[in-house]
Amino acid sequence: MDFAYIPFDRATITLEQYRRWVVSHTEDVQQLMTKVIDDLSEKRKVHDWTKLANLPLFYKDEKNKKGNWCDGVYESRTLHTTKERHHLNQNCPQDVNLFDVIEMVTDCVAANRARKEPDRPNQIDVVSKEVLLKAYANTITLIGKWADDIKKVGK
Repeated sequence: MDFAYIPFDRATITLEQYRRWVVSHTEDVQQLMTKVIDDLSEKRKVHDWTKLANLPLFYKDEKNKKGNWCDGVYESRTLHTTKERHHLNQNCPQDVNLFDVIEMVTDCVAANRARKEPDRPNQIDVVSKEVLLKAYANTITLIGKWADDIKKVGK
């Protein structure tokens, strides 16, 4: 598959040529959005895998904690925040992307709901502008790689 481009003079393009380009471009975007959805779906399946894989350790720390788990020094917390990608303030991966940011926000909202706390954007682990810009740039690179892979498969 080749991504849609306009190989003709814009001044002389016919309505039918333009229609074919729009349809082709729309199909390109749909293929990439499918990959985005698939990637997020995979993330949801493995969210908090460290907790499930080490349940006795997390249970022990939960039973013995004083105050907020996020504020303490617990073996389970260290394991969790260093092995999972969505704790961006504690351990931001070099290739952080917007899918990691979405997972973090989703995690924070779900945790607040479980604690019967309101959703407060200023209270949720605020991600720095630097991290967000890096995530944005890395997401462009990631989706660009997917586009290259789709193009290779389609040829």
